[in-house]
Amino acid sequence: MYEVLVTGGAGFIGSHFVRRILRRDDVSRVTVLDALTYAGHPENLGESFLDPRLVFVHGNILDGPLVHELMAQHTVVVHFAAESHVDRSLTTADHFLTTNVLGTQTLAASAGRHGITKFVHVSTDEVYGSLAEGAASESDPVRPGVPYAASKAASDLVALSHFQTYGLPVCVTRSSNNYGPHQFPEKVIPLFTTRLLRGEKVTLHSQGQHVRNWLHVEDNCAGIELILDDGKPGEVYNLGGGTDLTVRDLTAKLLALCGKDETSVTCIPDRQANDLRYSMLWDKIAALGFRPMHPGEGKMATLFVPAFLATGESTELMLTSPAYAGLAKLLAALRAHDARIEQLTNPGNPTPARTDTPDPMPSDRDGAPDDDQDTVSAPARELLRFSKPRDASQLASFVQLRVLNPERVQWRRGLQAAQRYRTEHDDLRVPYGYRTPDDWSPAGFPLGVWIADCRRHHKAGNPDGGRIVQLEKLGMLWSLFDARFDEGLAAAAAWAAESGVGLAAPVDADLDGYPVGRWLKNQRAASRRAKAPLSPERRAALSEIDPGWCPEWTIDWQRAFRLAHRHVSAGGELPDGPGLLVEDGEDLGRWAAAQRQGFGRLAGEQRAMLAALGITSAPAPAKRTREEMWAHNLRAAVQYRDRVGNLDVPRSHTEEVDGEAVRLGAWISQQRVKAGKLSVQRIEELSVLGMRWA
Repeated sequence: MYEVLVTGGAGFIGSHFVRRILRRDDVSRVTVLDALTYAGHPENLGESFLDPRLVFVHGNILDGPLVHELMAQHTVVVHFAAESHVDRSLTTADHFLTTNVLGTQTLAASAGRHGITKFVHVSTDEVYGSLAEGAASESDPVRPGVPYAASKAASDLVALSHFQTYGLPVCVTRSSNNYGPHQFPEKVIPLFTTRLLRGEKVTLHSQGQHVRNWLHVEDNCAGIELILDDGKPGEVYNLGGGTDLTVRDLTAKLLALCGKDETSVTCIPDRQANDLRYSMLWDKIAALGFRPMHPGEGKMATLFVPAFLATGESTELMLTSPAYAGLAKLLAALRAHDARIEQLTNPGNPTPARTDTPDPMPSDRDGAPDDDQDTVSAPARELLRFSKPRDASQLASFVQLRVLNPERVQWRRGLQAAQRYRTEHDDLRVPYGYRTPDDWSPAGFPLGVWIADCRRHHKAGNPDGGRIVQLEKLGMLWSLFDARFDEGLAAAAAWAAESGVGLAAPVDADLDGYPVGRWLKNQRAASRRAKAPLSPERRAALSEIDPGWCPEWTIDWQRAFRLAHRHVSAGGELPDGPGLLVEDGEDLGRWAAAQRQGFGRLAGEQRAMLAALGITSAPAPAKRTREEMWAHNLRAAVQYRDRVGNLDVPRSHTEEVDGEAVRLGAWISQQRVKAGKLSVQRIEELSVLGMRWA
């Protein structure tokens, strides 16, 4: 089973990878570590927060203690976190070097100490620099041309050095320019589209002759997942897409899709050190089975995220703009791109995939038809044929009517689907990609998207009050964070009532398949964390179930104490040795003996708790003679040989004899060192057990 630590998992590419990896059954835990800088947003993870396996930690990869704490809880690392904007690196190069290089060093060093089984370091094709001709392979030297590329090249070498020096199983991926949903609007595609739709001009450096290869973010994540599974440690893998475009050609496609012409383009002097051409060979990853999506003309709609901003809002605020919530529907429609959108114009056909994503809470329009079928005129049908020229203003009006502000019948269809889902599942925790089955009415409705849109409108504070009431009657949970915590709290309360030991659950404890033990472990870790700690309300909710839910000592000690307390309260007594009393898999006799032996090393509160059970410090054992010490250690050696079959005892091994720990490994080593001083009898006693003297 994978336990995955994803750095930068709230960013553009990282959030897509988290969504992807959570679809797997062999993943037991995914922790996202993200500093939430300008380009990172928890909202990018969306419905992933409903998955109890996901843990979000707000922190920095430069925070060594935090990284050390998290690394101990995982088996693999996928490292996305980085400063990645070329223009910003020209003015703040020191920040890029600190985050990208030292951050990678912090992660790799901690990963080596904790035995991480795979460390995937995500990098960029920009490390190869500009190529006049040909394409770069993984064995080519790096020639970065800008500070950003230099910082990534250095971080690649840092990661690979940990493979060469310490054996850390590192794989490095270098991908071309990514595009897709949730991309921050400093990048060329969302930036240009936003400006064009606002009637602003876009600027090209020089004549826009710079060539870039474009890779869909889902393809990149598929390649990274493939490398996580099958990549060879110590290797670099190029990840390329199927589309090479100059920035000028890309801009021409944006102009056509936005209904603009060349008058919306301004050329400015070229940027400092602007690489002319990137190109890579990706035969190595192809040999593992990687095949990228080739968008072509018909799929170009997946490249563009339209944005309409309110007065005074900038592109940097686009992701948090109230207007942006409604644009998810338009994006979903555009991504369908061809015949499926055109089917919208045929009222006799079922609603096609990804086009029925209405605004969940629009105000009913005056005069809106109240039936279940909409009609579309012949001119409107032509507007939706993306393969033909069309009038941009008419298309904008049609999209505004049919996608951004749909008829109220769409609300009724969503509510009807939600009611059916609640009837069959007893809740409204609908997976994001869920569509209603064919035998439902409505059939094929994207209920998961619709529910997510309702939550987004509620968070923005602009829903219809009557519709809020309707959804809350169905059990709508507006906050995914709260829903997930409430689900874990309910499971923990049920487990506590059933177990009789409060919330002292072992890590592998579960209740009807819910990982109660791991959930409680995460809550205790959050409670002790200095950054982004557990809220007082959540602490209080857990304390109401069990005031001692987060002790200063280990939870295993707490569980054993409560089992012992339960036994004593029922009139039982605690034995003095192992094997005499076992409850719920815990040897209470062995535990009690260990507490007596180590009583003086316990905290004051622990000693007081043990005193209530009648456990006090064991009397100091009588000092043994040398002969008695030899006999006692020899008994430990015989016990080890009988159990293991040899006397090759690790140096740090401790053997327990009559409830007393014997440092057998150290004793065996000492006998080898002083073999020349041992009596013949003692040498024979050890030799007969298979002692190797050399």
